[in-house]
Amino acid sequence: MPKKEYLCPHQKCMTLLNPGTKVILLARNSERRQGLILLSPQEGNYSVIMEEGFLRDGERVDLRCPSCGRSLEYEKDKAFANVLQKCGDIVTLIVFSRIKGEHATFKIHPDGKVVNYGTHSDFIDIPEMTDFASFRGPKNTLGA
Repeated sequence: MPKKEYLCPHQKCMTLLNPGTKVILLARNSERRQGLILLSPQEGNYSVIMEEGFLRDGERVDLRCPSCGRSLEYEKDKAFANVLQKCGDIVTLIVFSRIKGEHATFKIHPDGKVVNYGTHSDFIDIPEMTDFASFRGPKNTLGA
């Protein structure tokens, strides 16, 4: 099975966000302090590596690409962030909660199939989540 690559969703960037074993994101907390957050690349694994005390439970974090600095905020629901996941020739949209302690991740396939992960994902609806065709990601730029 090919390695899952996580990419910045902005077409002019498309930086690999997991060059090693973790997904690396730039974060800004509610006090406007900036730092790096390392996430597990495994869907449903909510382990996070960050500076101790950087985020409080329930706090919403501003996540950005560490390369281009652009926001990863999901344009259809600001409580979520999004990145792309490429595995072989398949590109999916990964939408996940920006709130510390809220375990909700959605993997949206190009055909509209949605797989959810996390204990809070069953209680959350994301508007137009299956509208992958309107997503401005690399659907037409990565091997398609």
